Amino acid sequence: ATRYAKNAASFVAAVQIRCIALWANIL
Repeated sequence: ATRYAKNAASFVAAVQIRCIALWANIL
């Protein structure tokens, strides 16, 4: 469970970074 939670957290962080990068490119 801990490993899955850590993977999920890292995945969410990667998605947030990608979204921020897209917004930065748009703006």
